[in-house]
Amino acid sequence: MDSFMDKLAQKFNSSEIIKANAQAEAAELDRMKKQMEQYDTCLQDMRKLSLSNTEAADKLKELIDNLETSRESLMEQIKNVNADAYEVVHKENVKVYRNVQAVVQEESAAVKDEVKTVRKSVNGKFVVGLVFAILAFTCAAADLAFDLLVYFHIL
Repeated sequence: MDSFMDKLAQKFNSSEIIKANAQAEAAELDRMKKQMEQYDTCLQDMRKLSLSNTEAADKLKELIDNLETSRESLMEQIKNVNADAYEVVHKENVKVYRNVQAVVQEESAAVKDEVKTVRKSVNGKFVVGLVFAILAFTCAAADLAFDLLVYFHIL
């Protein structure tokens, strides 16, 4: 009977072991299912992130294209503004040059008139001075002649 009991105990132990193994396998299977669900969730999150990353990359590419286009447009506008500014500055420089030229011509005419007036005044004074110089020279020559006559005892 001991052998029957031993066999029964072995069977009972074997069935318990099988049962325990089945429970362990079921627990492991549940754990693996949960882990698979977590992996699936992570994969879905990764797909969402990848999709949003792709969308962000597309938007970034679109923004870069828009910036390129606007940069080219701005460069063209800057060139146009520079050309317009050059034309305006050139026109203003020409105006200033002509204004200065006109002022110089007016002042030149005024200075010429003043020089003519001064010349006439100086010419009149020069003639008077010349007359006085001739008179002085004549008087000096007469005085010298008189002194010579007195010196030589002619007078």
